[in-house]
Amino acid sequence: MDQDYNGPDLLSSLTILIPTWDRPAEVSSRLQEINKFFGANTCVVVQVNPGLYNSDDIDVPASMANTAIFENAVNHGFVVNILQGLGSVSTEYVWILGDDDLLRSDAYELISMAIEKCSTFSASAAIFNHFSEPFDSKWFHVRTFHNFSVVSGFSDCLFISANIWKAKYLRENLEILVDYSFTRVSQAIIHIVSLCESRNSLMICRGKLINTRPEIRWSRLDYLDRILAMFAHPVIHKNKILVDSFVWPGCYWAFCSAQEEVVVEHSLGSNWWNLVFRHVSHSCQVQGPLVAMLRFSSLILVRIDVYKKVMIIRMSLGWLRRRIFTATSIFTA
Repeated sequence: MDQDYNGPDLLSSLTILIPTWDRPAEVSSRLQEINKFFGANTCVVVQVNPGLYNSDDIDVPASMANTAIFENAVNHGFVVNILQGLGSVSTEYVWILGDDDLLRSDAYELISMAIEKCSTFSASAAIFNHFSEPFDSKWFHVRTFHNFSVVSGFSDCLFISANIWKAKYLRENLEILVDYSFTRVSQAIIHIVSLCESRNSLMICRGKLINTRPEIRWSRLDYLDRILAMFAHPVIHKNKILVDSFVWPGCYWAFCSAQEEVVVEHSLGSNWWNLVFRHVSHSCQVQGPLVAMLRFSSLILVRIDVYKKVMIIRMSLGWLRRRIFTATSIFTA
């Protein structure tokens, strides 16, 4: 066992589930980190979607006897891969760990505290705020969606590796996970619907399990194209004003970040504008025309960078100068 690890040999109530596809080197690195920070006896399930690589390409430390690797016959996609792995989980809690998410050295301590808090407060899951820190308090127990929206953010509950689930809670909501998988946010929908219906409570922690990477390896345009579909869920539709306010900051960030994807090709630029009009139209229906116009104005400013602003000012001044010169010439004539 690595000398940096000082905890007990096993988190007996936790399974770390790593769904993966074509990233054997990343999975091997995650297993090394788990071995170092959690201990060799930690229960780990690796569920592999086949591709260019297979399970034989994953390097499992010899001491990690409680690590099991299962490979699907065909590539089922991300969500079904999670379901396959969940079938091998027998512990009370499960942590779905992204195969390319770097573990922090204090992840063991935080997850141990989260499990203790969930047990004490009968919470169904713990969410770790990786992108928002609205208050100084370390832990929050939330029973309503309103309270949840105050102490956490949509990006936090959307980040799969930031969630520690009671396996029973996740299994009870598999229908949402599968039916809304095309939105790419179905795991977040589970929390939102559960809190809106007051069926479960959550623990929120101002701590991080993952060292987030600076690069973004998913399409923000694709995300913006799909996310509005979540409002088709009857519970979310009923609470659409609150949920829309909760989701919008993440959408705004995605629009800003998507500028990197909008390159010279006209089709990508057109797609950005199409998504703007779709989201503004949705805002108008949910929040009213004033909010929609404010959001549209903010996105216009995003699209116009400093250089374009300068060019517009120069062109306007040039036009004004020519008009003045023309008017002066006519007057003097």
